[in-house]
Amino acid sequence: MSSKNGKSGYSHPVSKVGEAFFDGLPNLHALFTEGRGDLVNIKITYRGSDEWLAIAKRYGGDGSLQVIFGGGGDAYSAFLRLDNNIANGAWRADKFADSPA
Repeated sequence: MSSKNGKSGYSHPVSKVGEAFFDGLPNLHALFTEGRGDLVNIKITYRGSDEWLAIAKRYGGDGSLQVIFGGGGDAYSAFLRLDNNIANGAWRADKFADSPA
């Protein structure tokens, strides 16, 4: 097997799925890899009527909880919107900071 960089070697199927998933979500991927110290959680919820909501929480620079949202007609679309909102810096104070979810 060959990897993305052209070198031969074994590539785990789960790694391929992860690469495919995150190819279109560079900002969400960075949050998982580079910002994981500040990341509290990421949650995806089906709200009915083909509406999905992706929510991420992190600790801001001042230590307070911040939240960001993305919605769409399917789970991946919600993650795409979340990724776009992360790129735009749409983080805001978490009104429900006492709630872990």
